[in-house]
Amino acid sequence: VVLDKLDYLVQWPSKEERRVLSDLSALSGLPGLIGYIDGTRLRLRRPTFGQHIVYSGKIKGHCTNNQIICDILGRIIDCSVNFNGSAHDKVLWDVSPQRSETCYFSNGEYLLGDPGFIGTDSDHLKAMTKERQDRYGNTNYVSSVGVR
Repeated sequence: VVLDKLDYLVQWPSKEERRVLSDLSALSGLPGLIGYIDGTRLRLRRPTFGQHIVYSGKIKGHCTNNQIICDILGRIIDCSVNFNGSAHDKVLWDVSPQRSETCYFSNGEYLLGDPGFIGTDSDHLKAMTKERQDRYGNTNYVSSVGVR
């Protein structure tokens, strides 16, 4: 039932909404930040075939990997589900429409991700490096919101 309503419940913010989010984040010293991105894994029962595809060494079990993007207010604005458990968070970003389609961002707008996104070549995603963690603190925002 929830998946039937997903398009209604989870919506990317409009240009005006993104401008407001960007202005709010500027108050914290992060101008242009509109949200946070992270992968979250959903455990599965051990499958009878294709185990290697859904096996994640990170959690030492079988799962799907799902990409969640939330805005700076904690509202989920995008959800890409059911990637193979063996897929890295960076791979999910590489195939997401937000990476390749410019209609999702205006100039200077970006998402903040954990260090798993280091190496992405996108103007609209910044990975949290050790320097940024020291400057801005912990950014495990999506995880801390409890998207499970």
